[in-house]
Amino acid sequence: MLLADWFACLARDFGIDLKQYGKSGDTFTLGAPNEFHITAHFIDTPPFLRFVSSDTAKQEVVDSISRQAAFHVERGDFGGTVWYSTILHETELKISPSFMGSFFERLVGQTRVLGWRRLGSNILLEFTEDIPADWDKKKALFAPKAIVHVHIATPAPCAGHFSSHVVHNVLETVAAICTFALGRSTALPPSLFPSKSDILTQLAKRQIDREILTLARKHVSLDIFSPFAIPDGLELFTRMRAALLTFDAAVRQESNLLRLA
Repeated sequence: MLLADWFACLARDFGIDLKQYGKSGDTFTLGAPNEFHITAHFIDTPPFLRFVSSDTAKQEVVDSISRQAAFHVERGDFGGTVWYSTILHETELKISPSFMGSFFERLVGQTRVLGWRRLGSNILLEFTEDIPADWDKKKALFAPKAIVHVHIATPAPCAGHFSSHVVHNVLETVAAICTFALGRSTALPPSLFPSKSDILTQLAKRQIDREILTLARKHVSLDIFSPFAIPDGLELFTRMRAALLTFDAAVRQESNLLRLA
């Protein structure tokens, strides 16, 4: 994936803009299939991808780009930083006479989080609420519906196969953490897209803003990403991630028997 992204990134220096990309079986496609495009086939020897031009006249250029891309990958070079953004919405609470557990669970567990928070150094979260015009804090049983704007930075040469794979895996964990922090489940969006160019500067500034606090629940940090830097950090992360995903799945259940199990 990283090699394919490096190819797409370096191709721009040769005037080849491969905005569209896809994957089918053992093949990556860079560029629109009905226009000039590159097909990258898996092979068993380094660099493990063979790039083939749809225009044979440009194959020599493609070979040159692929060698440069392989050089970056061999050095462990991830390129720059790519931001992705999406929105998590609180899921609607479903209550039935035979299933009051979720009702009381929501009353006891719900918390309100507002403003910017962070997880690790590469994840920014902006918590907002959808507050009805007639909402009365003193009379309302439930907090207003939570909306979380998620921004994830990943090292990558450009937005493509590698960066998309990384952030989609991270997002599932982030959503589970937000569910635990809020005491209310949040719905995963169907997809995640690169951040709009007009907010990149602000995201970069907020990334190093020390006034943005780490997301916590009852003053306990929910940053499970930073432990990578300590001994046995990966094992700690894996266990905490599993626990959060299990909690998130339990909160979403619509059956008392499934929740108790």
